Amino acid sequence: VTIDQNSGRTWNTVRKISGIDNYEVQTPTTVASVRGTSFLVNVTKKGGTSYGVVNGSLNVSSKKNGTIFDTILLKENESVKVDPENITKKLEKEDFKNPADERFMKRVIKTVFQHLDDYSFNVDQFSEDLGMSKMTLTRKLNAITGLYPIDDAQIINSLKCSRHTLG
Repeated sequence: VTIDQNSGRTWNTVRKISGIDNYEVQTPTTVASVRGTSFLVNVTKKGGTSYGVVNGSLNVSSKKNGTIFDTILLKENESVKVDPENITKKLEKEDFKNPADERFMKRVIKTVFQHLDDYSFNVDQFSEDLGMSKMTLTRKLNAITGLYPIDDAQIINSLKCSRHTLG
C-alpha cells in the first residue's frame, strides 16, 4: 500500500495484515515505510514534512527527485522534521508531542488552576469538569505522564504542585 500525500495532516494506524508486505507514505520530500504502527504525518504548505510516532517504529527517508539522502528509524514518542530547503541535511530525532495529548493537558492544567484555592476540589469534580469518568481520567493521565496516583487526592495535589513548572 502506498499513499501519496502532497499536503495536509493524516493520522495512520497500520496493523499487520497477511498478504500486505509494506505500507508507505510518500510526500514531496520524504518516504516512510512501516508495519504495525500509529503515526502522524504533516505536510506544510511550504513542502516540509514532519512525522511523529505514537507506538511502533517507522523508517523515514528524506528524498528529492527520487534520490534518498538520509534515513532514520523513529520509535515510540520520537519525531522528525524534514525541511525542503535543507533536504540533504542529516535527519535528527526529536521528542514527539501528540497534539491531542497537548490539548488535553492544557485543559487539565486550566481546570486545576481554576481550583487552586478550592480545598474541596476532588477527582470526582475534576473528572466531571473534564467530561470523563474518574477511571478514564486516571488512565489518560497515566498514559501521558507515566504516573499512576495512589489515591484521588494525589492526582489533584500532584497537578497543583506542578503549576510552577507547567504554568
